[in-house]
Amino acid sequence: MGSWFRAILEQNPTRVKGEKLRVCYKTLLKTLLNEDSVNPCKETIERCFIRPVPPEYLNEGVVFKEGSVADAYFSDGWWTGVIIVERPVGSFLVYFDDPPDIMRLNRSQLRPHADWTGSEWVKSKNKVLNQHMFRTGKLVEITRKISESEDIWVQALVITKIQGGGRRKFMIKRCTSSQNLSDEAEGKHTIVDICKIRSSPPRNLCAQYSLDDFVEVFVTHG
Repeated sequence: MGSWFRAILEQNPTRVKGEKLRVCYKTLLKTLLNEDSVNPCKETIERCFIRPVPPEYLNEGVVFKEGSVADAYFSDGWWTGVIIVERPVGSFLVYFDDPPDIMRLNRSQLRPHADWTGSEWVKSKNKVLNQHMFRTGKLVEITRKISESEDIWVQALVITKIQGGGRRKFMIKRCTSSQNLSDEAEGKHTIVDICKIRSSPPRNLCAQYSLDDFVEVFVTHG
C-alpha cells in the first residue's frame, strides 16, 4: 500500500518546469563520507509522489477497530496497513501487504488512512476481514522437530497464505515468548505446510488429570 515520509520542498512548484521537484527529508538522514555528522537526505522525485501533510482534523473522533485501514509510524515514515486484532491493553496488530508482515503498534503510532485526490482528502473504508480458520492475524501453534523422535508445538501468528503450489502453505511469525502475548508480533518469519499448523487451544481450558493420561507440558518456549 506504500509509505510516506515528511519532507520540505526546495523548489517552487509553480516556477519549475517538468515533472520532478527537489525535496529535503525531515527524518531520513545520511552520513557523509569522511565525516562524523549526518545530514538530511535530498532527492528529486516526481510530483505524483508529493502531497500535502494530512491535516489533524482527520484524526478527530476516530475509533480504530478490526478492519480499519490505518497509517502506522515506524522506520521514520508512515506505512499503510490494516488492523487485524485489537489487543485489550490499547495496542493493535497491524497487517502490512508489501512486504507481508504483522506488527504490534500502540494507538499513538496510528492515524486513519486517507488519500489525496489533488483537491481534498478522502478517508479509506474499512476492510472485511477473512474469517478462515488460519486467517491473517490468527494465533496458532506450529510443530517443530527438536530431535529425531520428539516434536514440540510453539505459538505463532499467521501472516498470509502463500499462493501457488500443490499444497497449502502459510507465512507465519513465531512468537518470541509463548507466555507473553505482548510479544506476539515480534518473532521470526517462516513458511510452513498446513499439516504443521493447528489452532491454539482455549486459554481457559481446564481438565482433570489421572495417572497414565497423555498430556502436553509447557517447557521454555513450547
